Amino acid sequence: MAGDGRYPGFASEALRLGINSTLSLPLTVKGVSIGALNVYGEVIKAFDEVSERLGLRFARQASATLANIEIHDRTVTLVTQLNEALTSRSVIDQARGILIARTGCSADDAIEVLKQRSQRENRKLRDIAADMVADATGQSPDGQP
Repeated sequence: MAGDGRYPGFASEALRLGINSTLSLPLTVKGVSIGALNVYGEVIKAFDEVSERLGLRFARQASATLANIEIHDRTVTLVTQLNEALTSRSVIDQARGILIARTGCSADDAIEVLKQRSQRENRKLRDIAADMVADATGQSPDGQP
């Protein structure tokens, strides 16, 4: 740490804490850096080529784990969004059916009426539809009174 002038602020703080050596290894996924694995040592020149090879093994495993976590998080988000979309679609279809039954309009016209009301009231289409279903049935779209 004392001989490396690249990060003087970090080096002085590390030396103050008794850190005399660091080994920083990239965490990469498909050639893109997503972070770093940093190992600190009290001994000067604590890390040799063997340490670096071992560290790279850990870094590869950590990279794979982080990539899997990212994929999992994206999948959970997508599933949540799809479930919300399905719920919204169901409520909107119910409201469309109510409009068709009440007015005799076409399915396309019913959707247009819902869209216009949504824009006019500055509310989400799903919320407009949910209110219409609740009004028609006396229950919320999820079956609650």
